[in-house]
Amino acid sequence: FSRVYFMQAKSQVSSMLDRFQKELKADGHDLHCLQSDNDSVYKDGRLPAFCRSSDPVIRQRFSSPYCHESNGVAEHVWKTFQIMALTMLVCAGLPRSFWAAAIYHSCWLKNRLPHTALKFETPYFKYFGEKPNLANLSTWGCTAVHILDKQALKIPALTPRGVKCTFIGYKPRSKSALLWDPVAKK
Repeated sequence: FSRVYFMQAKSQVSSMLDRFQKELKADGHDLHCLQSDNDSVYKDGRLPAFCRSSDPVIRQRFSSPYCHESNGVAEHVWKTFQIMALTMLVCAGLPRSFWAAAIYHSCWLKNRLPHTALKFETPYFKYFGEKPNLANLSTWGCTAVHILDKQALKIPALTPRGVKCTFIGYKPRSKSALLWDPVAKK
C-alpha cells in the first residue's frame, strides 16, 4: 500500500513521517523500518531522534550512496506514479501546476488495482482487509458539476444550480471528489 506526502522543503520529513505513523496507527498498523537514500536529511537532525523515540522504534536503513538502484522498489513505484500522472495531465489537457493532484490520484489508483506480487489482490485489500468500492470511479480530468446548495445561496427558481468543474481526484480518507473550478481558479 502506497501513500504520497508533498513537502515544500526536505526539513519537513520528520513532521510528514510523524503524520504517516499516526495514520498507520489509526489503521491498526505499525511502522518498523524506514528505507531511504543517503541524503543528509535522513541521517542528521531530527529524523534519527524521531525514529529512536518512536514506539515501536523505527529502524533506519540506507541505500548505497549515489546508487538509486539499491532503493529499487521505491524508485520503481515513484516512476510509475510519474508516468501515470503525466499521462493524466496530457489526456486531461491540464497544466503542470496540477502535477501534485495527478501524482496523488496515481497513488490512489495504484492502491486499488490488482497486483501480481499480491496474487492479483489489490494493495487496498491487503491493507484494509476489504475490497475497494469503485462504484463512483471517475476519469481524472473529466468535466464534473459542483451542485450548489440552493437554500444556502438563496438561488431563485430556474437558475443554474451547478458550476462546471474538472475532477482532480478524491479527498484523502473520504469518498468526496476534489473538483477544480477553472473560472474561480480554485
